[in-house]
Amino acid sequence: MTNDNYINENKTETFKKGDKVVMHTCYEASLPKYKDKIWTCQTDSFLDRGKQEVVFLEGFSGYFAAEFLKHVQPDIVTEYTDNQFENDCDTMEALGLR
Repeated sequence: MTNDNYINENKTETFKKGDKVVMHTCYEASLPKYKDKIWTCQTDSFLDRGKQEVVFLEGFSGYFAAEFLKHVQPDIVTEYTDNQFENDCDTMEALGLR
């Protein structure tokens, strides 16, 4: 199990807790339930025991490889009250997702 101490001792600078990201160029990014979904980083990015850079995402089981995530501009993201994000064409285009 990965705990806070391990994450802090192996922290990288790529992502910070609270960053908004989207998946790209991976299998998960092609799945309808994850395509164009904006995720919130639950932790800072860190090196796992295999030295792969990863980060925990809110609502995702386990951690995810940082190489398949990219930042989105927080001022473009409009949050709904149920924690889902606006998914209209203009927003997706502005985020570089379409």
